[in-house]
Amino acid sequence: MKCHHAETRQSIIILIQFYRAKQKNIRLLQQAFSKKKKERPGHVLSADEHNGTRQDMNNEDALRKER
Repeated sequence: MKCHHAETRQSIIILIQFYRAKQKNIRLLQQAFSKKKKERPGHVLSADEHNGTRQDMNNEDALRKER
């Protein structure tokens, strides 16, 4: 039983590390995107770009619900 508990704990730790890394990547992307946006203020998101960001958000929500 103790072995199973250790495996579960390890899995949770890995999930948390993965989640934090993903959040950091999202922040970096947002920073880069906001800098790019300041350079080109007239740029409007194309449908593909907009759908891409929406898809990323949906993936995040799905991950949260699974846990």
